Amino acid sequence: MRARVTAHVTERLSGTIGWLDFSHEARKRVVEALSALEEKGAVDELGFGVVRDAFADALFPGTSTLHTRAKYFVLVPCCIRLALESKRPLRQIERECCRQMWDACDRSREAGVIGRRGLENGAEWIQRPPSEIYWAGMRKLGILRTRKPIGLWLANAARLAAEIGQRPAKGRREEGIDDDLETHFSGWKRDLDFHLWKEIYQGKDIYQDFRKAMEHQTLSPDLTSSEASYLRGCILGADGTRGTLLAWCLEHGRIPRIMKSDENEAPSMENQSPFYRFSQSVRRHVPPEIGALLDGANAFNRIVFPARVLHNKLLGVPEINAAEVWTQIENAVPAWAKMVDLSAIFALFPGRVPVPLAVFLRDLQNAFCKGDFARAEHLIRSREISVKGDRAKVLHPEKLDPGRWVGGGWLDFRLANAVRILRDIVDSFPNRTGGSNA
Repeated sequence: MRARVTAHVTERLSGTIGWLDFSHEARKRVVEALSALEEKGAVDELGFGVVRDAFADALFPGTSTLHTRAKYFVLVPCCIRLALESKRPLRQIERECCRQMWDACDRSREAGVIGRRGLENGAEWIQRPPSEIYWAGMRKLGILRTRKPIGLWLANAARLAAEIGQRPAKGRREEGIDDDLETHFSGWKRDLDFHLWKEIYQGKDIYQDFRKAMEHQTLSPDLTSSEASYLRGCILGADGTRGTLLAWCLEHGRIPRIMKSDENEAPSMENQSPFYRFSQSVRRHVPPEIGALLDGANAFNRIVFPARVLHNKLLGVPEINAAEVWTQIENAVPAWAKMVDLSAIFALFPGRVPVPLAVFLRDLQNAFCKGDFARAEHLIRSREISVKGDRAKVLHPEKLDPGRWVGGGWLDFRLANAVRILRDIVDSFPNRTGGSNA
């Protein structure tokens, strides 16, 4: 049944894009405008996030827009163990680790160190430490096997640490655990269901290397070969990631380097989207299930992107040339909309698309297909008000920040975050080329 649905979805979402012909100067202006429409951190003013996240979770599970480096997937468990052993606050240990990594990378803004701004100016640091940011990702990768939220889990861990620390060592052995080596942690494999106990907390060099680096103040945001090998095994073997595009890229060495827009290409815009260009480069190589997701994501983008441009045009943000961007794509929008099969997209995620969003997308697609952009503007205005209420920007245009796009541009479905994590892993293996530049 699943194969038939996948084949149906793939067939109905397939299609090609026609290119538009504009002058070099027009292309350049549009590309410059689009550089402001970065998806990372974009506010979801029109409520597209439910579908966007469904695609991202299916393609790149365990990732988040807040994830910066793969290092934290092994650093956080090590920090937790150190906190439990030393009875120091976990937040304090995490901050020290980030400070060391910040120093080790010569305080580069591109290093992906969490809390960079706080470390730069000596502030209290951040509200959400790495342990909170990476908690769900560790569960998805099979590193941490618990359904408990981080606060409750840590409270239980601290209680058990205190109890076990007061007991004399009995030399008792459990399956896969040597009490003589790990007296204070021997009973936790079952009680806390922390899979990393076996891989990192017993006989492996990851935790020992972490302690040495902490002592010598040489922690780096780069993975060691042992850490990279461990994470590769997690992604390829965990139930939550096995068989996904994330695992496929790692297994086949197809780790892209995010492409920049080419101002000499026709501004159909889609050909300038990193996600579209990457998906096209791997589409014929991936399994049908992944291919259907890629087709669906690109199709969804053909509704979302013009809606976002039209939204910014409607808002009239000072210093933003959204009207010019809209002029460049206006003639292509009806053709884009006619290529989208919303029923096929919804079939990929049964029950996950709220009815109001589904109705809005269908109405918007219908308006785009007819070229009725006045109707589309009305729908977008009404949608933002229904999603944001009194906080809707269309109700308070005077409060908009000059020169700041609202809502982002083409969706990348966390491609950039996934690439950074995969690159960290692949580049940390000795004598590896790092995969292709797909």
